[in-house]
Amino acid sequence: MSATVWDEVRRPPHRFLFGAMPWRSLGYLVFSVVWGLFWLLVMIPTLLLIPLWALVVGTIERRRTRWLGFAAQPSPHVRVPRPERRHWLNIRLLEPATWREVGALFSNLVFGLLALVLVGAEITVLVLCVAFVWLSVSESGRVVTLWGDVSWALTPERTPFLVIAFLLMLVVGAYAHAVLAGAQASLLRLLCAPRDAELQSRVEQLTAARATLVRALDEERRRIERDLHDGVQQELVALGARLAIIELEAEAVVATGTTDPLLRAVGTARSAADAALDSLRRTVRGLHPAVLSDRGLTAALQELAGRAPVPLRLELDVPRLPAAAETAAYYLVTEALSNAAKHSGASLVSAEAQVEHGELVVTVSDDGGGTVAEDRGTGVAGLRERAASLGGTLTVSTTTGRRSGVLLSMRIPVSAYEERGHGAHPAG
Repeated sequence: MSATVWDEVRRPPHRFLFGAMPWRSLGYLVFSVVWGLFWLLVMIPTLLLIPLWALVVGTIERRRTRWLGFAAQPSPHVRVPRPERRHWLNIRLLEPATWREVGALFSNLVFGLLALVLVGAEITVLVLCVAFVWLSVSESGRVVTLWGDVSWALTPERTPFLVIAFLLMLVVGAYAHAVLAGAQASLLRLLCAPRDAELQSRVEQLTAARATLVRALDEERRRIERDLHDGVQQELVALGARLAIIELEAEAVVATGTTDPLLRAVGTARSAADAALDSLRRTVRGLHPAVLSDRGLTAALQELAGRAPVPLRLELDVPRLPAAAETAAYYLVTEALSNAAKHSGASLVSAEAQVEHGELVVTVSDDGGGTVAEDRGTGVAGLRERAASLGGTLTVSTTTGRRSGVLLSMRIPVSAYEERGHGAHPAG
């Protein structure tokens, strides 16, 4: 393993001064000066893009610190799989590592200024020493005013002092370069490195999301089984009974020649078949409505309002969004409708949706005076987990007024979406 700049500084002076680290440190600081000036010019006209520039800075700084003997650092950012590339910007903006790299960007500006002052002062002193030595030989006896009343007589007798000052500046400068470069590199490594706590938190989030997904799939499977058992199965059994009656009526027709009972039995069986078909459609529609995939959130909620058990008032102004965000918003409204119909006795449910500052904001309220108990297995807990998996939030509160009710508000980042279709479809 190579020695770092801090290891080199602690070595004996002759080993440090005649090694490669002073030159590496000087090169590191010169690069910092140019690097800082470059970002200063870039950031002024592009302030809104600072998080993106910070990602570039973090990538380069994790490699640049190796000039000073530090080990390579892995990226602190999560890997974005190919299906989620369209959400890349949202994911990066929500990562703490991105905002630490913003701090690294600004620290580069500060250290670049310090390096400029240090290197500039050293160059000035060295140039003066060389110039004074030259003038002491060519123009002996000349007096040069340095500042105020401070002057320097250019005589050959003073030349050794200038040589000593020149060499001393080289030694002091070498150590100053190493210390300043090491301080900058250490800070950048702290800001741009992955954090074990964040990785552990990410693992815990993924584990919780996986458990939530498994639980949601089990609950959905049980719901489908219950709907099929209580709905379609019972109606199909009834249809079988009706067909048995038709069989008996057909035998009666053969015996008596009267067709009226048979026609009535056929009509009843047809009605039973239609009811079973409607039940099956409702069950399938509850899985994922086709209109949501084909025409988007606005059309799906308008279709939902037409068959809602409680009057649903819509105020929508959203374009086509990523499927995951649209699905989460749709299930939020359906859950609110279900709770209003079963528990609160609401007479009206209101749903609003719009995109604000790169976020899909969906608010659903009712006037039923009920409450939501997430610890009793309601679907709200699942909605909260769904929103969290998309980088969003779900809040539950109680409205006030003539009739209090439940207010559900979901916010999901959608700043990286690409519209598919013709934009928003306002609905009243």
